Amino acid sequence: MNVNSWNCRGFGGPRKKQFLRDTLRATKANIIFLSETKSSRRRMTRFMNSVPTLDYIIVPARDTAGGLCMAWSNSVDIQVLNSSLSYICARITVKDKPPWVLLGVYGDPNHFQSRLIWETLTQIINLHGRVCLVGDFNEILDSSEKYGGSSRVKQHTLDFQNFVFKSGLVDIGYKGPAYTWTNNRNVSKAIYQRLDRVLATPDWLQLYPNAYVNHLPMIHSDHCPILLRIKKIAR
Repeated sequence: MNVNSWNCRGFGGPRKKQFLRDTLRATKANIIFLSETKSSRRRMTRFMNSVPTLDYIIVPARDTAGGLCMAWSNSVDIQVLNSSLSYICARITVKDKPPWVLLGVYGDPNHFQSRLIWETLTQIINLHGRVCLVGDFNEILDSSEKYGGSSRVKQHTLDFQNFVFKSGLVDIGYKGPAYTWTNNRNVSKAIYQRLDRVLATPDWLQLYPNAYVNHLPMIHSDHCPILLRIKKIAR
C-alpha cells in the first residue's frame, strides 16, 4: 500500500492536475491526501469525478484558505470517521489484520490554533491506538530540520515536540532531500524546512515495521509530495 501526501498550495491550474495524475500513476498510490487545495467542493468534485477509480472525501476551503481532500482507490477498504479543517480521520481495514487509523493532517499556521489541533489529535490517537499521521504539520521537530532564517527555538516548536512525545509518536524518517518546503527566496533570504512527515504509534509500527517515506521532487508547489510506502505487515 502506498500513501501520497501533498500540500499543493492551490489546486487550480491544469498543470497541477496533470502532475497529480502523473504522480499517482508513477507511485502507484492507493491513497492520496491533499492539503491547502484552496478549492470549493464543486471544483474538487469535478476533478475527482474525472478519475473514476477514486472514492474521496472533500473538506472545502474557507474562502480561499485551506481545503483538504483524501481520495483512495477501490483496492482499499476505508471508512471515513470524521474530518475538520485540519484533518481527515479514516479507518483502514486490511484482510485478516487489525484495522488501523490514518490521519491526514494540515497543521494550522496560527500557532494558537495548532495547539488546539495537537490536543484533538492526541485524543484521537489515545482512542484508536494503531494510528499513522501523514501530512504538512507546518512545524519542525528540531533545528536540524531547518536551514536559513532564525535559529531560535520558538514556543510553537516546543508545543509540537510535546505533542509528539506525549502521544508516543515515532517519526519514521525519510529517503531523499532533507527539506520538504522552501520560501522560494534568493540565496541570502532562502529558508528550507522539513514540514511534511509521517508519524506513527508503536502499535502501528508493529504492523508495518518496513514502512518508509520518500520525499519526491518539488514541482508546482513550495512543498514536495511525500510518499509513504507500506511494504509488509508483521505477523
